Amino acid sequence: MKKLFGWLLIVALMMLVTGCAGINVKKEAFAKPRTLAIVTVGGSVHGIFTSGEEDVKILAESVPVCINELAKSRNFKLLPAKSVLTSKAYAAFKNDGPMMLSLLASGYKRFTPEDEKLNLKALAKETHADGFLILNFGYAKSESSLVLMGVPLGSVKPALSYVVMAVNAEGEVIWNDLVTINGEEGIHTVMGIGGYSSLIPKLNALTRTACQQTVKNLADQIAAK
Repeated sequence: MKKLFGWLLIVALMMLVTGCAGINVKKEAFAKPRTLAIVTVGGSVHGIFTSGEEDVKILAESVPVCINELAKSRNFKLLPAKSVLTSKAYAAFKNDGPMMLSLLASGYKRFTPEDEKLNLKALAKETHADGFLILNFGYAKSESSLVLMGVPLGSVKPALSYVVMAVNAEGEVIWNDLVTINGEEGIHTVMGIGGYSSLIPKLNALTRTACQQTVKNLADQIAAK
C-alpha cells in the first residue's frame, strides 16, 4: 500500500500560499522576452529526518541549481540575484509574509506581492526588471510499505513539490506553475529505520528536473495557439 508522508500536505500548503494549482500563463505578458528577477525563495523539508541545519543546506543548494535552469529560458532574461539583494528598493520590503513554508533562502525576504506593490514598482524601476519570480520548494518522501512476518518493510524515495510564480511590476500574476515529482531511486527501511541521509544528495536532481519542466511548460504554453 502506497503512502505519501507529508507530501500531500506540502503540496496543499504551497497551493494555498501561492494560489497555484497548475500552470497558468498570461501570454500577452510574454509577447516579447521579459526581464525577470527572483525576489523570494522559500521551502520546507518534511519526513526525511533531517536536522534544521541540513534543511537550510538543502534549500541553499537548490537555489543555484534552479537558477541555472531558469536562466536557460528563451522567454525571459534572468537578472543576477545581487541586482535585487543589494538594491535600495528591496531593503524597503518588509520580511513578514506567510510562515507556512518555514525555510527562507539566505538574503531573501518573505512577503506577499499584494502587500509590497509600491516597493515592487520601485524595484522594477531600480533594476529595470519587467517582473519578479517567487520560488517555493517542498521536499518530502514517498513510501511504499508491506508487512513480512510481522515486520514492517518499506521503500522510501525522495519527493519534491516545486512552485514558481511570476508577477509584473504591479504585483499581478503573469505565470505560475506547480510540478510534483518523485525520485526513481531511494532506500529500504525496516520498522521505519533506514539511511535517510542518503536521500539528501538525490534532491538536487529532483530540483533540476522540476525547474527544467516549468521552463518547458512556459515555452509550450506561449507557443501554443
